[in-house]
Amino acid sequence: MLSCHSCSRNVISGPEAKSAFELLKHQFDFSLNDSFDTQAIGDLCDRRRSLLKIDGGSIALNVMVYAKGASKLRPLVVLNSIDFPMPPSKGFCETMRLAGFQVIYIERPGFGCSRGLPEALLTNQAIETGAAVMTEAAVIQRLLSQLQLGEFVLLCMGSSNPVGYRLAKLNQKVALTVFSNAMFNQDAWSVFRPEWFQHSLKQAMRSRTAMKLSILGTKLALKRSPSLFYRQVLQKSAGDLKYFEANKQDFLAASLNYQNMTASMIAYDVRTSMQIDSILSENCFKDDNCVTFTSNEADANWRRGLQVESERLSLPITFASEGDFFAPYLCPGHLINTIEQYG
Repeated sequence: MLSCHSCSRNVISGPEAKSAFELLKHQFDFSLNDSFDTQAIGDLCDRRRSLLKIDGGSIALNVMVYAKGASKLRPLVVLNSIDFPMPPSKGFCETMRLAGFQVIYIERPGFGCSRGLPEALLTNQAIETGAAVMTEAAVIQRLLSQLQLGEFVLLCMGSSNPVGYRLAKLNQKVALTVFSNAMFNQDAWSVFRPEWFQHSLKQAMRSRTAMKLSILGTKLALKRSPSLFYRQVLQKSAGDLKYFEANKQDFLAASLNYQNMTASMIAYDVRTSMQIDSILSENCFKDDNCVTFTSNEADANWRRGLQVESERLSLPITFASEGDFFAPYLCPGHLINTIEQYG
């Protein structure tokens, strides 16, 4: 029987691999047509998620608590982005544990096994007015209350940042909010690669029909070759590519999670991230303990725009040494130093 904690680096396939992954089919949606690294299976076991009902109702979100049962660890709550709806790597989680943090990953509504927002909240008006994202923030706020955490650090990845902007103000137990790869209200189109992907996103912002076509095209590209898709999207960052190569099984699962998302949930997430957010007024975070997290490897125009926006919003900004989308995961030491400095 395959052990989740004593895996070698051998590659397995066929019945043995299928048997191991059958145990995880409710947590991770892998195709069983490929070969899998036994170490990757062990890593997934250590990051198994549980579906938690909120207030005993019909709404439930998938949650991973790393090193469950460990005491005296400070919670680090991570919210996923649309580009990578998976927990951070075991290596990241373990590094944070050794530094005194317990990674708690929350799979946002509509991703993976987490139930999506009601369709009535995914209309153009609800998205444009911010009603949809405020509802999502309220749902996650209820879950955080249910988890009965003490003071915690909130790490928002990519498209989860609009939710994070609101949680930073809603939840009194957030000691520090880290906005990683946040759009804010800058013109951020130049960061998306390849060019066809950038063009597709621009078209998608103009109409629901264009959005559906864009989503269909992205799903087809992911279905055809997840590895090729992610290498193209991450091509501008050597660090992000390194993270991909080290965690390919996670990216395969992420691509399948994306395939299972509804078009309306994807449209909501993309539009909420890219549109002007009315909450981001001048000095918005002057009275909140928040920080912008990026890296020196990010696009130069993006970094300049991020600095301007951070100053406008009264946010300090910190630069890791590598990565872009995955800078915190690649540079846990820099994240720990950032938390110590600001949190």
